Amino acid sequence: MITLDDLRNEDLGWLRDGSLLCQLSDAAVEVVLGRAEWQDARSGQILIRHGGSPAGTWVIGRGSLEVAVPRSRGPWPAVTRLGPGHLVGERSAVTGEAAVARVRALSPTRLLFLPRDRFIGLLDSLPS
Repeated sequence: MITLDDLRNEDLGWLRDGSLLCQLSDAAVEVVLGRAEWQDARSGQILIRHGGSPAGTWVIGRGSLEVAVPRSRGPWPAVTRLGPGHLVGERSAVTGEAAVARVRALSPTRLLFLPRDRFIGLLDSLPS
């Protein structure tokens, strides 16, 4: 279980105000963090495979990720790079559809990870 103090101890306290967490009350942030776990990715590691079903949703704490889309031939061009504070994997988690891109770490990356069932459970618990 991760807490706000854990974020601060990791020098990631800014995520409270610089990511999707800024939209939530302190109590809701504690709930999100309580369902999250730390995950580290090495440079070059693929987090999401094109056509696959991502294991969950990540919030980038440190490092960067590249999002690339397939082409019929040749290398896959990078569409964007994501950095600290960005959310990734939420579309497939919510829709249950296969990933339309490949996401890989460009550097050693520290992430907050919410497995798909916890992420969906969190969304279901929010007022509509």
